Amino acid sequence: MGRVFPPWPVPAFAAGASTGGAGVPAGRSYAGGRFAFGVVAAALLAGAAPPAAALELRMLAHPGPVREAADPNSPVIAAVPAGTPLRLLQETRAWYLVAVQGEEGEPDRRGYVALSDAEWVAECDPKEARELRPGDVFQDCDAAPRMAVVPAGTFRMGSPESEVYRRANEGPQREVAIPAPFAAGVFEVTFAEWRICVRMGGCDARMPDDEGFGQGRRPVLNISWRAAQRYVQWLSELTGKRYRLLSEAEWEYAARAGSSGAHYGESEADLCEFASVYDEADSQFHDFDFQFDEIVSCNDGFAGTAPAGSFRPNAFGLYDMIGNAAEWTQDCFNPDYSGGPADGSAWESGLCFLRVARGGAWFYGREGNRSAARFRRISWGATSVSGFRVARDLE
Repeated sequence: MGRVFPPWPVPAFAAGASTGGAGVPAGRSYAGGRFAFGVVAAALLAGAAPPAAALELRMLAHPGPVREAADPNSPVIAAVPAGTPLRLLQETRAWYLVAVQGEEGEPDRRGYVALSDAEWVAECDPKEARELRPGDVFQDCDAAPRMAVVPAGTFRMGSPESEVYRRANEGPQREVAIPAPFAAGVFEVTFAEWRICVRMGGCDARMPDDEGFGQGRRPVLNISWRAAQRYVQWLSELTGKRYRLLSEAEWEYAARAGSSGAHYGESEADLCEFASVYDEADSQFHDFDFQFDEIVSCNDGFAGTAPAGSFRPNAFGLYDMIGNAAEWTQDCFNPDYSGGPADGSAWESGLCFLRVARGGAWFYGREGNRSAARFRRISWGATSVSGFRVARDLE
């Protein structure tokens, strides 16, 4: 059988490997007994990941020890009763460094709580469909991504034969109807959001490799389609609402946001206003001998991924639909659109051990970062470009 993964080369680094300083943006700077805790992460509502010190932990049940050092044999500095407010300062390999509120007039005391003793609980207030209108941005839960309501509509899916870099699997063009509004993640799922899923037991305990680009607000990488399915299942159970991956048709409709060109910018130079792509900044930091896509002739300021929200959104208010991380969709791979659904639903037949990823990525240049570009990927495979965005039904 011929090589089917990936259709265009991607850098697939060994686990734990790093691209060194590749994640440093060019021309930009940035700061590189059991108990249960409640998590209050209000800054997430503003779309920015809060620093560790901004996360307030609230003891919900059972007293427990706060130790002087990250060592189970270390002296206990406080026997914390239920309800004691704790402030997270730092997370280490197996411990949380927290601040314990002192008595009135006394300074807070710092100590360590074992990760194995902590259970994170999210505050959720899911939004009902009757409360939401196209263009609204909402968040069902402090642990959930921000979502934007995408309107119903119709569009031409695929690329015309005249489009530069067009591939046969992008046609034939056909009209597709999106019959009802749906919600799409304002951003790609970030490392910070993935970490919450890990903390709450919904995702694998081992954090995926960030390839040296950094975590926090950057899009999570090295995620397989199957891992993305576990995330949306956890999010659905947490909120009581149906979260899922976008269908391929929904993805392209949301990415185009009314545009009909190769991407939702007006020119190639616009790509660097909208996305982290393989451009002049990347070519200065990376030397991939298997990079065959043409460099985008602009400079987005980042070599590798960029923090979510670093660029302009498209007309639907969605960020990084092009570039940054490739986004898994729900669809099985089919070699073209012949016989595919035209109602916006996912195509759940075909080569289903392969799934479709859309949106290009930081590694791709002019060819890969187009609204119509499609990638076939093995569902259990994960690479340094593989990420995802979530959708939510509004019915």
